Amino acid sequence: MKKIIAVLAAVLVLLASACSVTGTKPFKDLTSDEIESVSVNCIPPDKTVETDDTDRIDELVEILNRLVIYDEDDKEYAGQSVTFTITKTDGTVTRINAYNPQLIIDGVKYSTKQEPCSKLNDLGNRWIDELSADGKTFDEVKKLL
Repeated sequence: MKKIIAVLAAVLVLLASACSVTGTKPFKDLTSDEIESVSVNCIPPDKTVETDDTDRIDELVEILNRLVIYDEDDKEYAGQSVTFTITKTDGTVTRINAYNPQLIIDGVKYSTKQEPCSKLNDLGNRWIDELSADGKTFDEVKKLL
């Protein structure tokens, strides 16, 4: 009897650890057609830009579709915060904060792998650089350099 209980306990522990290791893909079914616009805020440098460009949104969706989150993670980390605010065509808003190695979705902190956070950080910083230069005069762009 003790052996059966020990085996069942071991199986339960293995199942629980397997679930936390596999993670979930919260945005696996998200499509670009569902998104009206996206803004990104990077701190530092505390800049925000917004876009409804379909190519940019496609790039973001491609990253989000592959994103895997694991257990909730209440730890505090230091570093740059890159927050994407997605406004969908149905009016709902989702906030995704890449705060490596943590992903914060609508205020809930999750652990994730470094690579997807890095991709979101890189994308957000690129958008800040590229979209901040839109509509500026040549002299204003030279000052940014």
